[in-house]
Amino acid sequence: MQRAGIFIGVNSTSHLQTLSDARRSAERMRDWVVSQGLEDGSAANLISDETSAVTPDRIFETVQSVIDKVAPEQLIIYFAGHGVVIRRSEQWLRSRAPENAGHAVDVRQTSGDAAYGQVGHVILISDACRTAAEGIEAQSVQGGSIFPNRPDADERFVDLY
Repeated sequence: MQRAGIFIGVNSTSHLQTLSDARRSAERMRDWVVSQGLEDGSAANLISDETSAVTPDRIFETVQSVIDKVAPEQLIIYFAGHGVVIRRSEQWLRSRAPENAGHAVDVRQTSGDAAYGQVGHVILISDACRTAAEGIEAQSVQGGSIFPNRPDADERFVDLY
């Protein structure tokens, strides 16, 4: 079975408290899958805020590239960083959220797009808080999907952890 993984670690998000180990958690997960045989940089991809911001385009382009070039039957997406729940939907906060309300990943929308996408089995792993958003600024966050809008007629498997 062809497998791939994308490991996202975001320590800093606009003005929220800086996390001490989110980036390193993503690195450790990536290192583990590489030790299991996935090729680093193509089938095992790390996205972190170590040298530059984690942006919507950066994640989307990595997901699209892995789908197009690796064509995995199973894709693991791991996120470590800040998260909130808004309208009963988990949001993973990227580098400029919540100040930039669009800098989040909507896990429900992502799961829905993955369920009708090109990968037979997607696993979404959240290492993030799932508390209700506090304050007007946080409640305005509205993330998007990280999967290409290429619906397939057959529903795929998606697991959320």
